[in-house]
Amino acid sequence: RGDKVERWSKAINVFNQIATDFAKTTLHPLALGRLGHCNLQKGSYDDAIRFYQLVIDHSAVDVASRNEAHYAMGVAFRAKARLQNPPDPKLLALARNQWREVYHFEKQNQEHPAPYWLERATLAFEDSLIEDSDAKNVLRRLQKVLPHLHKAVEARIKARTAPVKVEASATGSN
Repeated sequence: RGDKVERWSKAINVFNQIATDFAKTTLHPLALGRLGHCNLQKGSYDDAIRFYQLVIDHSAVDVASRNEAHYAMGVAFRAKARLQNPPDPKLLALARNQWREVYHFEKQNQEHPAPYWLERATLAFEDSLIEDSDAKNVLRRLQKVLPHLHKAVEARIKARTAPVKVEASATGSN
């Protein structure tokens, strides 16, 4: 673990330098996003969340980078929530809200998300839902927005809604 943390720390130094040297360019939000990823990998969830928020709020951020930051911030919130047993429901709700931002882009008056991040955020959002009917609606919408995923999403819906088979007990009644 120590070696990995050291490598992520070195990467953080490099991305900090890029963020500093290119502060007035479109590379700045990209470097900030990579700083978020490095901190996420190190387990520094608060720092990761802070960097992702900087990306989201950046004036020069493109839609794909903003979507990626929302998705990754959700991952960071979920990871932080899971440090507790049981996981912190408020942090899980914050994670779900980040994925919802990408999923409900029209309600946020945002441009259409990058398809890759729309798929990732929608699937994470769907996984975070408790009731199967809600999850099924989320997946049906993903099929409409990204029709090339129709078969994969249909399989996911079937897996989620398939009845659970209960095996007969070996000591059942005779």
